[in-house]
Amino acid sequence: MRFLFLALFMVLATHVSAQETQGMAAEAPSQQEGKDGKTSGTQANAGEPSIPVRIVESPEETQRTRDREAASDKHDADDLKAQQEAAQAAGRSATAADRQVNAAWWQVGVGIAGIIAILVTIGFTIRATNAAVRSADLAEKAIADAREMGEAQTRAYLGVSSVEARIEMISVLGDAPASFLTIKVNVINGGVTPARNVVCIGGITTIVKKTETVIASETKARNEDFLPSKEYCALGHSVEFGDEELARFKRRDFVIGVHGRITYDPVVGGKGRFVDYQYVVTAYRTQDPLQIERVKTASD
Repeated sequence: MRFLFLALFMVLATHVSAQETQGMAAEAPSQQEGKDGKTSGTQANAGEPSIPVRIVESPEETQRTRDREAASDKHDADDLKAQQEAAQAAGRSATAADRQVNAAWWQVGVGIAGIIAILVTIGFTIRATNAAVRSADLAEKAIADAREMGEAQTRAYLGVSSVEARIEMISVLGDAPASFLTIKVNVINGGVTPARNVVCIGGITTIVKKTETVIASETKARNEDFLPSKEYCALGHSVEFGDEELARFKRRDFVIGVHGRITYDPVVGGKGRFVDYQYVVTAYRTQDPLQIERVKTASD
């Protein structure tokens, strides 16, 4: 390729040089002029064609040209091979980059799946912890319920077992017999264990048209334990009735009210338990017996 360019350049240079030589020859005046000042022989040669020039290279120049073309071809082949290898390397790099991107996406996916798995594990752990806490709370409640039930089954329970009321003639210190209304309130421990620190507070009133007048009251601290299934007296009092009062009572002009509170401490099951009671004693038309009616009872 380079040889062709070189040969073409030499041909063009030779052609240009020939034209310049021809022009200079045409312009130069002839050394022999006639008497009339006109040249002789020059005009006769002006119309003749120029001699062609042919450049012939030597074998050494031809060999050098061939060597240069071979070297140029080899260089071009090496450049093409290098470009192909570079393109292949770029293709391999692009493939490797694609694989790395795919691997990165796979890692992202695996990471997201791992995070989801961790969140699910945390959720199940929280649920298991809450279930364990609820189980512990239920166990504690069951223990508390069992303890409370055990205490309820074994503690002392005081309650009014009976109320007695009667009118009788009693002689005091040898005096003439007088009418007395005697009232007695009995309590019993219906539990399994004793009741301690028992205090009995009671009162007797006359009730006329929902108006009460206290005629007797007492407070007794029983310095003994009330044992199970045993009856004890919480209130025992006698009130003297004159003949007129006894007649009014028999006519039901008034009734007798009996009320009180019993406080105690169980051996098990806490302290400060109580029992409230309220009864009404009414006379029949006949002298005996008396009618006893329970109005209200309450306990803790």
